[in-house]
Amino acid sequence: MEKQLKVDVTITVNDMFRFLLFHNYCRLSGIIGFVFGLACFVLGIIRYDATNTKFSVALLFIGFVFVVLQPAILYSKAKAQVKGNKALQGTLTYIFYEQGIDVCKEEQKATVLWSDIYKVVGLKTIILIYTNPVHANVISKRELGDDAKHIMEYAKEHLSRHQVKGK
Repeated sequence: MEKQLKVDVTITVNDMFRFLLFHNYCRLSGIIGFVFGLACFVLGIIRYDATNTKFSVALLFIGFVFVVLQPAILYSKAKAQVKGNKALQGTLTYIFYEQGIDVCKEEQKATVLWSDIYKVVGLKTIILIYTNPVHANVISKRELGDDAKHIMEYAKEHLSRHQVKGK
């Protein structure tokens, strides 16, 4: 009999938010934007006593946009995505086996072959199974227990070393 692992997962707004944070801030553009915003914040605070307060306020505003507003927008986006997408509401069943992964919701089923998976990333609270550089299935570790480790082992067995990151 073929070895398989079946897990049921519910995606929350926080799970989707973590995905969006990871996806946006683990790229060079996200890192540069965050560092730029932080630098503007710090420079705005340091220069606030200077004669040109408009410049300091502008720096503080730019810092606020990059460091505070951007994550708030991502949270809002995550909330809208989870609430507005029927495929993400309720429980999703993932079945991992030798040929690939089945994703089931009620009577609907989609199969993704291991050869079609772009990469798998294991973060502290979620596992991301990317089907291309932009789209990923988000699996919350909160409901998995030891199955999270088994999912990552499946990925390591079926994908190349550079396609699997994290634990």
